[in-house]
Amino acid sequence: MTIVETAKFVARWRRILIPWPAHTDLEAARQMERSCLGISVGLLVCGVTVPIWSWPWVVVGPLFVIGLSTGWLGMRFRAARRVLEAAGVQSFVELRRE
Repeated sequence: MTIVETAKFVARWRRILIPWPAHTDLEAARQMERSCLGISVGLLVCGVTVPIWSWPWVVVGPLFVIGLSTGWLGMRFRAARRVLEAAGVQSFVELRRE
């Protein structure tokens, strides 16, 4: 991802997941990464602790999809955070000034 694509990606998801305007894009990317990876790891731990074969398939299927999608989204936020850290850009407004 380029820096502009990264800033747009973080700004779009920040409006959805973090509605308050108190964070920079870098902090928002870090917090969204942690929350998404926390959800996916939490579902993994829950699946390991309680045997999955004792759960009904109606529960296992959606939890599997949710775990994979939040894990993928968390990895995208990690890549976005690394791009923003490397560029030294804190917000989309700073990017427009440059």
